[in-house]
Order: sequence, then C-alpha cells, then structure tokens
Amino acid sequence: MNYQAVELLAPDLQDKVDAAVDALENGFADGTHIVGEDIQPGTYTATASSGTTFSDAYWDRASTSGDILANDFVTSAQSVTVTISSSDGQFTSRGFGFWEQSS
Repeated sequence: MNYQAVELLAPDLQDKVDAAVDALENGFADGTHIVGEDIQPGTYTATASSGTTFSDAYWDRASTSGDILANDFVTSAQSVTVTISSSDGQFTSRGFGFWEQSS
C-alpha cells in the first residue's frame, strides 16, 4: 500500500507506515468479535507497550451459543497469545488494546 503524502513528505517512513497498516488489517482491538465475520480464526498476540505489563485484563473464547470455551484473567503479563478456532463463535477481550495476528 502506498500513501501519497508519506511518499512525498517522508519517503523514508513508507516501510514503517506499510507495516503499521498491515498490522491493523491483520488484527483487532478489544471488544467482542464474531469469528468468521469480524475476525478470522488464527493465533493472535497482544503485546504491552515497552516497559509496561497488562494488568486486570480478560479474554474469552465462546461458542456460538455463548458458552465459554476458554478464558483467562491476566494480572501481570508483557504479552498474551490466544489461538481462535474456526469452531469458536466469538472472542471477547478487555484491557489488551490490540491483538495482532501471529505469523
């Protein structure tokens, strides 16, 4: 992806802008997301800002009927990784900010 303003004003930043856009396109923010519609199955990682940790954060994977399949209350972690299955109905998270798809 190429952004004309970046290309004209700061061409040396084009690669960083492209990487940030790719991350946004391959991840999602906190909230409740329907698997297969809002987000795709896969492995995702949330990483705390440098020098900080997640505290009092929560995530859960649920079935289409809302039954919790797996969950975790995170009291202190620098990063958290979750694999969302194609059979999951939804994924909910609070306190992580952004989840990026792992490669």
